[in-house]
Amino acid sequence: MKNSGMYRTVKGKQVPITQKEIKQTIMNFYGWNEKQYKNQYNKFRNSYLNYSAFRGKKPESVSNLLYKEVKSKMRYGQEYRQSIEMQAIRQFSSASTRSFEKRKSDDKRKKRYSEKVFEQFGGLIQNNNTAREITEKLSNDPVKMEQALTDYANKLHLEIEQQTNKIKGEAIPFSDQNYGSDVSIDFDIDSYL
Repeated sequence: MKNSGMYRTVKGKQVPITQKEIKQTIMNFYGWNEKQYKNQYNKFRNSYLNYSAFRGKKPESVSNLLYKEVKSKMRYGQEYRQSIEMQAIRQFSSASTRSFEKRKSDDKRKKRYSEKVFEQFGGLIQNNNTAREITEKLSNDPVKMEQALTDYANKLHLEIEQQTNKIKGEAIPFSDQNYGSDVSIDFDIDSYL
């Protein structure tokens, strides 16, 4: 029988508790059959592993944690109150851990990419309404946002260059604006959606 790493005291001696005994104690306390135990165990395990991954903590044994909760409920009865951590675990997503971690890493990747785009086009976004509209409409897809902003910036540079060629030899108005442009041109954002 596999040792759980938990012990109980019998006649002054510490005796290891097996995983089978832990499982049986949990099933008896809640009145679960094997199928119900497996279902509830899997839900709790996913919530706990997602919680641990989110907090950056190394998880302990799931069955040991459930066993500690059952023993506390047995000991305190109606006086039992869940710890803040146990409440947080129970309220955490019980989605598959792999899909949770994938979503989490995808979100991190999108965030980093978006930050790069905002760093690259910050002046334009700050000063140009069309660029702001692009970032708002394409905020969920930073790759498309970057492509749309690049295309818009190229089109805008071409327009500004044409205006500059028209006014060569004329006085250029002074401005303390040194980046971005508030020039507005027609741009089809819908083709990027």
